Amino acid sequence: MKVFLVRGNSCAEDVTEVLLRALGPGGLSRILSGEGDLLAAAPDRVFPGWGFDPAAVGDARFLRPVPPAGWRMDGETGTLYRAGDGISDRTDTKDGGGV
Repeated sequence: MKVFLVRGNSCAEDVTEVLLRALGPGGLSRILSGEGDLLAAAPDRVFPGWGFDPAAVGDARFLRPVPPAGWRMDGETGTLYRAGDGISDRTDTKDGGGV
């Protein structure tokens, strides 16, 4: 699990480590039980820059970005690669959508 700072319907920053150091696992759990508009608990496969839909429920709140034309996204790391660069066997081109 990751914790993201949400700004403008976007997963702006992964704040998991900062919160764990400041609050410990128990404190982090208590904060996330009262999740609001500012923090969101996300699956590990979500990365900064993903969209966030506060009206959706659960993992469907996290919207994967659409790679620009000619680019592919590595689903494991969130890294973008140019199509045809020899790394495409590890990447995909899924267009947006939830986790």
